[in-house]
Amino acid sequence: MPAIYPARLKKQIADLVDYFDQPTVFVRELHHLLNQYADRVHRYGQSGEPVPLLNAYKVRSPILRHISQELGQRAVKYPEDALSLSDALWEEAYLEFKQLAVSLLGKIPLNPPDHILERIRRWVQDESDTQIIDYVFVYGLSSVWAQDKEFVMDMIEGWLIDTDVYAKRLGIRALIPIVEDYSYENIPNVYRLIHRLTLTAPSDLNTDLIELITALAKRSPQETAYFLSQNLSHPQSQHTARLIRKCKSEFPEDMQDYLLAAVRGIH
Repeated sequence: MPAIYPARLKKQIADLVDYFDQPTVFVRELHHLLNQYADRVHRYGQSGEPVPLLNAYKVRSPILRHISQELGQRAVKYPEDALSLSDALWEEAYLEFKQLAVSLLGKIPLNPPDHILERIRRWVQDESDTQIIDYVFVYGLSSVWAQDKEFVMDMIEGWLIDTDVYAKRLGIRALIPIVEDYSYENIPNVYRLIHRLTLTAPSDLNTDLIELITALAKRSPQETAYFLSQNLSHPQSQHTARLIRKCKSEFPEDMQDYLLAAVRGIH
């Protein structure tokens, strides 16, 4: 693994950020920089982290964090240049480039937010890597979410009621970091949004729904258990029963017994 010398790295990143308003040059120089610090030995999956579908330089996280911080400072002063650079970074088929594109987008001032939301919608619609999609929702939406939570929730609801299964998947995945954000207190609204999906969602969405129910169980176990048990009274409750069986271990022991008893009660 290449050694990192802080003073040298700081100078290299400063030189890189000088090309903030020249996306083509910035991208070229970023490839050069990351190639210098690429880890040729590391193999994804060895420590439990997901294996990316994209090429990756596998540089240490402090390097990307430092670059992201410097880009964020420029984004506040030069939002138009930041949008152009985020587009150029996103077009590169490398994990680190897409991560930097997303983090940069999340730091651009919202005046107005339309350009940011347009990119988020387009990027996630065209992306198949769950790791990147989640990164977009956690970091790309951060400034919009901080300013107007209900606006974001309306966008998510639009995905969830769409007839397209992939749009529904985006809505589910967008809800996961929201549930994990304790500044958002309207968890009953999340239950409302996913009520029908917990009853009738296509099997393609099972993995995503299980992740969301798991997040809800950790955030609010009693309310989530009650929500699921209430769904069992619906005529189309078999899907909810399957979700409960898959997610029951995420609940406290007494609630596991409560949920399993509720499932047995529908037979």
